[in-house]
Amino acid sequence: MTVGGGQAIALGADAGEEAQVIKTFEETVKAFGKVDVVFANAGITNLPLHFTELTPDDFERTLKTNVIGVFLCFKHAALQFKKQNSPGSMLATASVAGIRSGAGGTDYSASKAAVINLVQTTANQLAGTGIRVNAICPVHKQKRKHTAVLKCHYFRA
Repeated sequence: MTVGGGQAIALGADAGEEAQVIKTFEETVKAFGKVDVVFANAGITNLPLHFTELTPDDFERTLKTNVIGVFLCFKHAALQFKKQNSPGSMLATASVAGIRSGAGGTDYSASKAAVINLVQTTANQLAGTGIRVNAICPVHKQKRKHTAVLKCHYFRA
């Protein structure tokens, strides 16, 4: 697909499945020759149930997509940047729910807190490589009362 002079391809994958993430990187490199930026934006949530109503399977499914998905995308992005011998940028969607309670369900909030820590740890481990690692923490418009407590976090390797 070509729009406004730029090119794009559409690929579907389960971000929590490593083989599918690897295939996505392979297809991207095949189409464009390299990877410059990775945006780990896949995410799911259950209904905002009380934690006593969640099953372990519900909780695990949310963690697999929201945390393992970011981990796998970052892992294979870093490996690809290293293979290319070029810097790059990795971005993950976290959430205000990962910073403050009451902004999301238990499973979702726990997963987004894990994403924030994963981004911080990854940035630390990639320090000096030229690979930038960042997270954004959007807030749902109905949860704006939480925006006053947000601080801007920027992590650069």
